[in-house]
Amino acid sequence: MSQEKKTAHKQGLIRLAVCVGIKLVILLLMKMGTGPLPTIIKSTWPFFFGPIFFVLTLGMVWGLVELVSGRRVSELAARLGS
Repeated sequence: MSQEKKTAHKQGLIRLAVCVGIKLVILLLMKMGTGPLPTIIKSTWPFFFGPIFFVLTLGMVWGLVELVSGRRVSELAARLGS
């Protein structure tokens, strides 16, 4: 396996792990029950945490594509564009 593929696999795995981890932390904080933090998360969901959750989902897809393909997303986009 070439060095570029190893790097893309590694970056994809890191990106996927970070996005999943952050999403799990947000969900766990929401399900925590009573307290100020779950209340803040639930009340600001439509305009703050909802979009963050969406961006994290896009990051997960991005990481999964890099992990599976072994190529950086920018390289894949350049190939599709030409």
